Parts: sequence; C-alpha cells; structure tokens
Amino acid sequence: AVDLLNTLSPAAKALNGRLSTKIALSGNLTDGLDLDLSSLTGDMLAEILTANIDPEKAPVMNLLDTKLGFVAFDKMDLSGLKTALSFDNGKVHVKPFKINYDDISMEVSGGHSFANALNYNVEFDVPAHYLGNDINKLLASIDDESLESITVPVIANIGGSYGQPSIKTDLKAQVRDLTDQLVEIQKQKYINQGKKQVNELVSNVLSGNKEESQESDANEENSNVLVEAITKSTNNKTDSSGTAADKTNSDKVIKEKAKSILGGLLGSKNKAVTAKDTLN
Repeated sequence: AVDLLNTLSPAAKALNGRLSTKIALSGNLTDGLDLDLSSLTGDMLAEILTANIDPEKAPVMNLLDTKLGFVAFDKMDLSGLKTALSFDNGKVHVKPFKINYDDISMEVSGGHSFANALNYNVEFDVPAHYLGNDINKLLASIDDESLESITVPVIANIGGSYGQPSIKTDLKAQVRDLTDQLVEIQKQKYINQGKKQVNELVSNVLSGNKEESQESDANEENSNVLVEAITKSTNNKTDSSGTAADKTNSDKVIKEKAKSILGGLLGSKNKAVTAKDTLN
C-alpha cells in the first residue's frame, strides 16, 4: 500500500503529518501477487489533515525555490488541501488544485508516469513587490495606490524525473515586461506633470495680455496649441529612466522650452499668436 501511494503521489514523501485518502482501482496481480502497475486504472481522493513540507525530501521543491526565490516551502502549511487524481496506462493525471502561501497563490496541474517522469505546470500569481529592488523602486517613484495590488503570472514547467527534475520559468521575461510597463507609466506621469506646468505658464501670460488684446478668444484657444508644441518638443529630449535627477532635468527642459516659445508672445502684446506661428 505504501509503495502504491509513493507511485501515485511521490511528493507525499516530503510531507510530515496526517493524510486521509480514498483509492478506487482495478487491475492485475503478478504471479507473486504484487500489483501490476501498468495494468492499473482508477482514481484517488486525498485530504491533507495536518502537514508540513520537508523540502530536502522533495528535489522539485528545492529546485523551484532556487529558480524563483519568493516561496519558502519549508514554511508552507498544506493543512486542509484536497486533491484528486486519476490513473491509467501507467500515467497519473492530477486535477488542478490551488495552494496559497502568504499573498502568493499557486495552481498546480499536469501529471507524471509510474516511472516518475514529470510533466507539471505551476502558475504563480505573484505580487509585484516580490520581483526585485528595481521593480520596487519604480513602484515607489510612481507612487500610485492602484499599483500596490498589481500581480504578475509566473509559470514554471516541470519536467525530468522526481529524483532529477528540470524546471523552466518565464520569470525573467515577466519581470522585463513589467519593468517596461512601469517605465512607460512613469514617463507619461512626467509628461502630464510637464503639461500642467506649461498650461499654468501659458494661462498666466495670456490672462496678462487679455485686456490689451483685441483677440483674447484666439489667445485662449492657442494656449492649448502652445502646450502641445512645448510638450511634444520636450518629449523627445527627456529621459524616462525614472530617477529624481531625470525628473529635474525634464522639468528644466520644459520650462526653458516654454520660455522660448512664449518669448514672441511676451514681445508683441498686440499680436495674437496663431497656431502656425506657434508651431514654427
């Protein structure tokens, strides 16, 4: 019975605790009255009542910990976990089940052969703050509450054998994609801040000329043109790497460009600035 359990669920070797299980099976016996594993068909339901994991007895878990770094399996409590599997033709098929570790959720699916050849997928739903200092710095610099709960799906494909597993993950690609998205968010934030500064500067100038100008409506309409002209021209000259120095330089460029474009307006109060004049 113990040999059969180890065949159906080799990971059980790494569990310390109590297990409730129900197994239904049919198949053949050998001449020595042992189970002919290749002939077995059936299913198994299991509930872990109390259990802790000993990763030293589970090479797969040790390797996952090394590859990912954000899950400590020795601190994971599997109490209450229910699993279901079926088996036929020498293969075990595991019904997908979920595990939670702190604020990380995992979904396990796949199966293995009676010879312990592994074919599993584990999808982790990982909060962004687990993904390194660079990600955390970007999140802090953006300072947006809506990003505090952002999570990233990380998939681990498990192959090889139980004794010598192999694991491939898309962790690096997911971190790279998230970094690019956060940099773009930060870039747009700086651009919007620059537009606000320019808009305030343009509004102040135009309101000062309003009483003397015969075409105040045109001036107010052209304030939007000025804002777009300034921010578009500065957009290509600013860096979006996200440091405080970059933001300071970006603000400086915006202000200088604003003064340059507004120079003509300040020098001729009686002339309305047209869209053509501004863009030129």
